[in-house]
Amino acid sequence: MKEEHIKYEIPFTVSARTARLIGQENFANAEGAIIELVKNCYDADAKVALVVLDNASNDKNDHSLYIIDNGLGMDEHILVNNWMRIGTNNKEVSYKGSQGRIKTGAKGIGRFALDRLGRNSYMITQTKELKRLVDWEMDWIQFEEPNKPLSEINASVNSYKGNIKEWILSNIKSPIILKTISEYNFDNGTVIKISNLRDSWHNSGVKGLYKGLEALIPPSDLGIFDVYLYALSHSEDFGKVSTAFFNDFDYKVEANFVSEKLKVELKITRDELDLKEIKINHLDVFQNQKAPYDLKTLENKTFEYEKDVTKILKWKEAETHLLRTLGDFRFSFYFLRRAVNNKDLETYPFKDADYNERKETLDRFGGIKIYRDSFRVRPYGEPGDDWLELGKREAASPAGPGQVIGSWRVRSSQIAGTIFISRVANSSLNDKSDRSSLIENESFIILKRIIIGIISEFEYDRSKISNPFYLKQKKKREDEEEKRIRQKAEELADEIVKLRDEEKQLQENANKQEYQARIESTIREFSNNTNEEKDSEEATLRGLASLGITVASFAHELRGLAKNLGLDTNQLRKAIRSIVSEKIFQELPDRKNPLFIIDGIEESHQKMGFWLNYSLTGINRDKRNRTDLDLFHYLDKLKANWDESLSMKFITLSLLKTEAEKNVIRAFEIDLDTIFNNLIANSIDAFNSYKKIVDRIIEIDLKTIGEKIVIIYKDNGPGLSDVFSYSEEIFLPFVSSKKDEHGNQVGTGLGMYLAKRVMESYNGNIGVVSAKGSFEITLEFPKRK
Repeated sequence: MKEEHIKYEIPFTVSARTARLIGQENFANAEGAIIELVKNCYDADAKVALVVLDNASNDKNDHSLYIIDNGLGMDEHILVNNWMRIGTNNKEVSYKGSQGRIKTGAKGIGRFALDRLGRNSYMITQTKELKRLVDWEMDWIQFEEPNKPLSEINASVNSYKGNIKEWILSNIKSPIILKTISEYNFDNGTVIKISNLRDSWHNSGVKGLYKGLEALIPPSDLGIFDVYLYALSHSEDFGKVSTAFFNDFDYKVEANFVSEKLKVELKITRDELDLKEIKINHLDVFQNQKAPYDLKTLENKTFEYEKDVTKILKWKEAETHLLRTLGDFRFSFYFLRRAVNNKDLETYPFKDADYNERKETLDRFGGIKIYRDSFRVRPYGEPGDDWLELGKREAASPAGPGQVIGSWRVRSSQIAGTIFISRVANSSLNDKSDRSSLIENESFIILKRIIIGIISEFEYDRSKISNPFYLKQKKKREDEEEKRIRQKAEELADEIVKLRDEEKQLQENANKQEYQARIESTIREFSNNTNEEKDSEEATLRGLASLGITVASFAHELRGLAKNLGLDTNQLRKAIRSIVSEKIFQELPDRKNPLFIIDGIEESHQKMGFWLNYSLTGINRDKRNRTDLDLFHYLDKLKANWDESLSMKFITLSLLKTEAEKNVIRAFEIDLDTIFNNLIANSIDAFNSYKKIVDRIIEIDLKTIGEKIVIIYKDNGPGLSDVFSYSEEIFLPFVSSKKDEHGNQVGTGLGMYLAKRVMESYNGNIGVVSAKGSFEITLEFPKRK
């Protein structure tokens, strides 16, 4: 007899205990569970939510917790089909509330927050349309029965006439609750009462909850919705949850990223400088200043502009596909000085501020926080969480606000800001599975870069506004120092004349030696008293100096490495030829021929050897001494050093050297290396990115024009990258167009900044003549008198 096969389908079943564990994984502590329930109040379009801890009784078993809101409420249909359905997706389908809010919940497991807080839950709710109350009651102990399926878990539902506001006032008898409820419309809403609490709510725990709610809600000036926290045992201790509000600030920056247009819309409000003092003592600072750095804009306080995000990021247009997928977002932040030193007060006309109050405000609300659909995403902006690494940026460039335009960096402790994203507009910014933070995918990395770029716009603005005040004070100090030195020189001259008169009366050689010693001692004293200003930009360059020290420390080993690079390949070639016949080599294709591969390795070794030798010449002692430097001879040596490397890249370096009357300057050779090595390196990068096939030519022309020695440097590459908003931007510190394949900046952004600083130190000028289609720059040195 043939065996009969019976095929049928069976459903999965879920035990109640499993469903409960899945839900409770999202609520590690009571604070997180309460915050989840407050978010539900927001999703219900409530204007207010109250968290009330009824802990007045001495018996912990009598304590209860209320979550109250004046949201839309629920009727029986919504309660049965949505509230009682675990994992419902109604907030994904209907993700907007009636007030246009994006709902924060999406997983449909928030009701397990009730289980986390207490054994018993009672809810009473009312909609605006139905003048009836619907209540729901649940004993969570049912979920602990072994092997009980989820389908056998039941809650009781009841419906009857009543008013939600009257129910609240009759069941929570407290004057403070009466006062708060009376300030809002409670024609509809929901009250959840949780009893048999799982946690003991002492005063310290309530304080922690208050801080958690404080951090949850975005700044009060946005008017999202109000949250109150009351503990009836200490009804006066808490109250309305205060959120960040800044009525005293130095800068406010509001930015909107519009992904479709690839634009950032910026609105900057300045309120740092004392306009009255400026009009009395500093009107000269604003002569010939153009908007938005003129006095009129400063008086208006606020100005707006928009900028391509590619200019902010220094990205090329071809790299923008990831920017569009990020989606729109808003970012606003405040900058508050925490203190000011006497030197800055002498330099900048800052307004008075209450720095103790500022410190307290920044300690509570400082940092850059992320809010998704108006609720906090942790841990961003927590105390000590410098997730944007602002501290590292500031440490790398510790210059004062106006010292060098574009070099000042804000400290993480001076800034408070909010980034507003949405699960709809920014769907690629997702939580990790444990909700501990956002997944650090490409979208998150791009978000960080745009935020840093917006902060950089503010930093540039502040340094640009501050720089004229710094230069004015610097000129004042230099004039005072020059006057002091002149006075000291006159005193020195008088002393020398006096000593010379005395010398005429001295006959013995010993006394003449004493006279000479006194002269030298006087001169040394004069020299020691001429102060050289030590700007904080020296700290910026210490990192580069330490790199040079490291190279110098290993100079002997590196020179040996450069010398021996070719030896190993020669030995390898000989060894292979001794065991393999020449006929086999002739039959092999190049890509499989070991001798051909060795030739390629040898060529790479030659290039590496050249760069090692060239790098090591930069630390020679003779380059670190100030000498009378003949520019003709210097450029000849520069060409000789670079020719081999440039020829490998099919680049020709041509020296025109139009005859100059006098081409000697008093300089450090290493300073000129800083300028020309950076220029040549930039030309190489430009040629490598050029899509046109051209003869690659670099020209350097030396000539005399009037009272100046002029060097014209140019190449026939593509010119400056389009990521620069204006050509002079290449002289700002930390600005670079060099990126890797992930969009990370790989250049230091210091090359041309250092070149400009070198020219300024020689009272010279450097400027871009041509930036498109080719690149041309001029360097002007004053002729020696």
